[in-house]
Amino acid sequence: LQILELMVKNGVMPNMRTYSAAISACEKKAQAKPALGLLQRMKNDRIVPDFIVYSAAISACGKAGLWESALKLFEEMKKAGERPDVVTFSSLITAYDRGGQWEKALEVFKEMEAAGVAPNVIAYSAAIRACDKSGNWKRAVGLLERMKNDGMQPDSTAYNYVISALSHAGQWDAAFSIYRQILKADTPKIKISTYCTVIRGFGVNGEWEKAMGVLTSMEGSGVEATSEVLESLYWALIDCKQDEVAEEIRQKLEVEGVVSLKRRKKSEPEKAEEAL
Repeated sequence: LQILELMVKNGVMPNMRTYSAAISACEKKAQAKPALGLLQRMKNDRIVPDFIVYSAAISACGKAGLWESALKLFEEMKKAGERPDVVTFSSLITAYDRGGQWEKALEVFKEMEAAGVAPNVIAYSAAIRACDKSGNWKRAVGLLERMKNDGMQPDSTAYNYVISALSHAGQWDAAFSIYRQILKADTPKIKISTYCTVIRGFGVNGEWEKAMGVLTSMEGSGVEATSEVLESLYWALIDCKQDEVAEEIRQKLEVEGVVSLKRRKKSEPEKAEEAL
């Protein structure tokens, strides 16, 4: 961007290639507003944006969660005769997802398929996250299975959000099944929040030994058990009335400087479990 300003000061007018490089640089750093400013300036200079420029600007908006700006550019791009590809669709899905518009994210996923554009891992993962946030656990599981059927290896994001969706719905057995798939699959690391979710699930089901097994599995994989994981394990043990083992975990937390343990808010499925 500084080079662009220097060019203007020296009387050298930016061209398509210059603007494209500058907007792409903004996209890589998730700087949506500068990218939009450059795009407007480009139009003011009577330079018509091409596919690469539109895609980079939409992606920048997607990373920043500016779904309204992303949608505006997406529609503008189509009117200009440019056909969105999987990257462009994925960027719009991401924009809706990060902007909290999860139903709209799923609508775009449908639109992408209707347009004959095959989803990639990023599109699937963003759609699965939208399913989690909107409470649609059945579709989240369905999308995960479709990824596999399409010959794709789901990434950690997809797996983690399917487990999250299942846990929110109280579908613990299915969540544990997915967790076991992650352990067997050659995927990137499991999120700490996923470990916590699985541990809490075992606590709800009264399976304290399996909850402890998660900790053992983490240690065996070289993953550090954070205070969040230990707190989840502590409450799982308390739920299973394993007070002595829970006390050992509490002492570990005390060593780490955690002196006050606050019980997490119970989910509706857990409340129902207690009522039985």
